[in-house]
Amino acid sequence: MKTTNHNQIHKKLIFYLEGQLAELERQQIEEHLSGCGRCAAYLNELKSTLLLLDENKMNEPGPYFYAGVKNRIQARRLKTAIFRRVLQPALLVLLLAMGVRFGVWVGNHTRIDLQSSEQAVLVPFDDLAEEPIEEFLLNLK
Repeated sequence: MKTTNHNQIHKKLIFYLEGQLAELERQQIEEHLSGCGRCAAYLNELKSTLLLLDENKMNEPGPYFYAGVKNRIQARRLKTAIFRRVLQPALLVLLLAMGVRFGVWVGNHTRIDLQSSEQAVLVPFDDLAEEPIEEFLLNLK
C-alpha cells in the first residue's frame, strides 16, 4: 500500500483479523504490514488482546443456576420473615417494658428527692372562681 496513513490501517486491522475485508484491501494491508514494523507490532498487540478476550468469555450458566439462586433468595426471605414476625415484636415488648420500668424508677427517685427537700407550694389558678365565664361572655359587649 503506497499510503503512509497508519491510522487508516489501524482501523482496518480488526476487519483484517476477522477476514471481513475484500481481497484487494487484504492484499494492500499485507503489503503494508510487511514493510511497516509499527503497524505489524500493532497487529500483534491486537491479536493478543483478542485472544485474551476470547479466553475470558463468560460461559452460559448451567440449567440449575437460576433455580439455585431462587432457592437462596427464598431462604433469605424466610429468615427475614422469622425476624419480622417473632423477634421484632418480642424486642419491641422488651424495650417497652424496660421503658416502663425506667419511668417507675425515675418517678420513685423524684418523689424521694421532693420529700427530702423543701417542697414548693403551688398556688392554684383560681381567678375564674370570682366571675363565672357566662357572666364574662355576656358582658363582652
